[in-house]
Amino acid sequence: MPQEIAQPIIPETDDLSPEALRAYERAIENLSEILAHRLRSYVSSIEGFADLLTVTLDSPDQRDMALRIFEGAAHIERILSELQQYSQRPDPVLREVHLSHFVRETVRAIGEDAEARVDLKVETDCCINADPQLLRQALWMVIQNALDATDPSEHVRLSVLQSRGFVHLEVWNRGAMEIPDARATVFEPFFTTKAKNLGVGLPIARRIAEAHGGSLKLRHTTPAEGTSFVCSLPVEPDGTHPKIPASASFPASSPPTAS
Repeated sequence: MPQEIAQPIIPETDDLSPEALRAYERAIENLSEILAHRLRSYVSSIEGFADLLTVTLDSPDQRDMALRIFEGAAHIERILSELQQYSQRPDPVLREVHLSHFVRETVRAIGEDAEARVDLKVETDCCINADPQLLRQALWMVIQNALDATDPSEHVRLSVLQSRGFVHLEVWNRGAMEIPDARATVFEPFFTTKAKNLGVGLPIARRIAEAHGGSLKLRHTTPAEGTSFVCSLPVEPDGTHPKIPASASFPASSPPTAS
């Protein structure tokens, strides 16, 4: 059976005025915050009663069923955390971040299995003014998206390049997204092709990049070139955030050859 793809909430946001788009985003943020707050108390009750129930169970099969309740509640908790994250606009606290060290620490924090699948290509040793916690969250989300989209035997690539006053963090994986009009839909909130995902990871990551005066874009997704997301951030010693020009181009790159 083909996998069902969730459709964007508003298929044609390009038709909305900037004011209407902001109002739509605020409405979704408010709804996300309300749902996260209201549902979390119910999940806590389910976990509490399941804990009490476990004490009374004798057979391994019954305890196994109680464990499934805990696992389901934990999954709901993760979804509620994502909802809460999406409802809050990022407010970066800037400090100097040494990029080559930062990206290595971020990849290491993902976990040993994931770290072994991420190939680093660091071509600049610059520092930027950024919120390391927020930026690490955004980069982790993009890397995890690439890892989830590839076979466990395949690698993804994280490249760090500098060009024209901006640093570009490119996350590349082999293969293409089978999504119509991918550039317009991958950043829509709650759009996902995975049954266990909520579909707010990439929108949150893009918000974090924009809060730093940068951008997160889908560069390409084709069978020949693979899929590439690029996070571009300004390199400014005083912490100011120049706007990235619409014509800004990324340094050319090519997918790694098969080993």
